[in-house]
Amino acid sequence: MDHGKATNKRWALMKRQKVFYLFLLPGLLSMIIFSYLPMYGMVGAFQNYNPFKGFFHSPWVGMKNFRLLFSLPDFTRVFMNTVRIGFWTFVTGFPAPIVLAILFNEIQSRPFKKITQTISYIPNFISWVVAAGIFYKLLAADGALNSLLKLLGASGPIYFFNEPRYFTSIVVVTHLWKGVGFSSILYLSVLTGIDPELYEAAEIDGARKLQQIWHVTLPGILPTVTLMLVLNASSLLNVSFDQLYTMQNTMNIKVSDVMDTYTFRIAMNGMMSDYSRGLAMGVFRALLSLVLFVFANVSSRRLGSGSLF
Repeated sequence: MDHGKATNKRWALMKRQKVFYLFLLPGLLSMIIFSYLPMYGMVGAFQNYNPFKGFFHSPWVGMKNFRLLFSLPDFTRVFMNTVRIGFWTFVTGFPAPIVLAILFNEIQSRPFKKITQTISYIPNFISWVVAAGIFYKLLAADGALNSLLKLLGASGPIYFFNEPRYFTSIVVVTHLWKGVGFSSILYLSVLTGIDPELYEAAEIDGARKLQQIWHVTLPGILPTVTLMLVLNASSLLNVSFDQLYTMQNTMNIKVSDVMDTYTFRIAMNGMMSDYSRGLAMGVFRALLSLVLFVFANVSSRRLGSGSLF
């Protein structure tokens, strides 16, 4: 009886809020169509997939594609490249927007604050194709950086994009340049919600600016930081395909070839069987991302910082 009353109460509440559910419907449909329905394509990883036969008529091969994938001579190198680049972009890219948002929040001059914020947002709207062209020109043998190094006494030009040892650093710097400003918007919106009286009370107690940031600002944005940490941890292996593909060349491919670019290449080389290996790579990466997501969420909950579930 109690269960029936609760169900009726729930339906009555939904009827009163039906307008909100109608607003929710387009986003829900979009997520189903573009996020959940394509997941059916994962069955191709367990088939000898033929695009002309489709998923329903391609022969089933079980785990064969995964065994072939793990036995490839390039698999270990590609996987370690993905981990290395993903780790460094995460380590530098996650705290940078937080620091930038705090710095913006401390700027007292509104005109200067608006100008610097706008400048930091602009790179986000530049495609990686254009961005790669900018940095190719900047780091070219006759580019601005080599010209500066020559003035400082360098013996000769450095071909940055052809030197594998510089590639990870280039990826990290360009990733920060493009995304840090736009990513700081979320933290800025949270910072505006912190009660100004908390800063006034801290100032009365003799807290300096850094102490105010440590004891008022950081605790105020901690729930958002925790949420973003868990979400970003799940995308640790999802390095930007556009970025890596546009900056990749034959000289740096040993360190620039990651799971996304490798999957694209083996799936597009014209062999029907390679579609299945590409799908197997995608499933493998998705499973690892799920494990990272669960691990980050559980760790956050045990440390008392909150969690998504």
